[in-house]
Amino acid sequence: MKRTLVLLSTIFAFALLASLQAAEEPGDEVIQLIIGLVSDKDKDMRSVGLQQVREEAKGAAATKRFAALLPKLPAEAQAGMLDALGDRGDKAARPAVLEMLKSKEEQVRASALRALANIGETADVPTLAQSLTAAGPEKAAARISLAKLRGPEINAAIVAELKTAKAEARAELLGALAARKAAECVHSVITAAEDADPAVRAAALAALRVLADQKQTGAIVKLLKAAKEGQEQWKAEQALLAVCTRGREACVEPILAGAKDADASAGAALLRALARCGGAKALEAIVAATKEQRAEVRAEAVRALANWPDPSAIPALRAIAQQAEPIAQQGVAVEGLVRLASPGKDRPANVALLGEAMKLARRTQEKRLVLGVLGGLGTPEALALVAPMIDDPSLTDEACLAAVLIVEKLSAADQARQKAVLEKACDKAKDPEIRERAKKGVAPKRARIGPDF
Repeated sequence: MKRTLVLLSTIFAFALLASLQAAEEPGDEVIQLIIGLVSDKDKDMRSVGLQQVREEAKGAAATKRFAALLPKLPAEAQAGMLDALGDRGDKAARPAVLEMLKSKEEQVRASALRALANIGETADVPTLAQSLTAAGPEKAAARISLAKLRGPEINAAIVAELKTAKAEARAELLGALAARKAAECVHSVITAAEDADPAVRAAALAALRVLADQKQTGAIVKLLKAAKEGQEQWKAEQALLAVCTRGREACVEPILAGAKDADASAGAALLRALARCGGAKALEAIVAATKEQRAEVRAEAVRALANWPDPSAIPALRAIAQQAEPIAQQGVAVEGLVRLASPGKDRPANVALLGEAMKLARRTQEKRLVLGVLGGLGTPEALALVAPMIDDPSLTDEACLAAVLIVEKLSAADQARQKAVLEKACDKAKDPEIRERAKKGVAPKRARIGPDF
């Protein structure tokens, strides 16, 4: 209770002093009050003082007096003061903060590194870079400060450190360039992507995902082809896909040029990049790749076609779906046709294409896919496609359910046809719930006379 009263009276006293001197430089009374709070043994009192260091008593003179207090404080209070000085953002504290980097206490050194985010200069980049090889909180603090440090020469200073830093630090420095959106340094990042150290290469590829644009497409294609299969090639592909998302068709030519001598794994990745680019030229190259000798490349080309965003891929998909082998790729082509025939935000369902896909499908899984789409439609044409499927033992329940769903959406017109299909579903369905639902649907519908209210 006593401590609370003291704390409240202190806050009141400070508020009174601050209000009296709001338009002036902080007087000695205000600064001494803050120093007293920060130096207090009580943690709550120190917290009040540190908040005033952050927000009140503006000016370099006050900052220097607060910073001069650092050597006199215990380690925990030093760390708190360093954080407060960093938040204060006055570079007048910088010399004292740098001195605290010599502390024997890890938490103090970490707080000093963290404070440099707001008060550091270009000259502090080497210090921060060296701290990237430290353990624990110091490394994390240096990483944060390098990402936040402001100044026109900071990015160039980070690039300079890439030439001499240890591998662990080089990887972190590349991450800092990405965090800083330092697009002007992209060529240095590309160079780092050829580093002898795999961790550095991985960090460079991750940075390129953020920093590169279509002008670097050819360079990234080269990196992808040189990357080791597995995680490294995947990272290179992610960088390329990010660039293709931004550059779209502008990236197609460099990819086509690089694909000529790519091995199977890289060739498949380049096809995925072409699919991301879109456009007629990319589609033409993907269609050509469906006739590739290498199975991995051929299969990837078919997958790319099956996921093509518009109907321009239908002729190529139809040709593949008409082939008997390989059955897996034939099935993927049918799935692509079903996807393009399905209703979308900007297009209605293509029932004729769904019927074609059903005829071309050789596997039950693709036929079920067609039935799933048809069941969502409420048209007589959809019902006409579903009805014969009820007689297929491998599809009976799926077809019966699709028929019920379609009839539930249809109007009362042509009830005789609807009733015949539902009666057939009642007779054939194996699932009792589907039979019951079909049975309910057999009851005559009331014709609509006017709009529903």
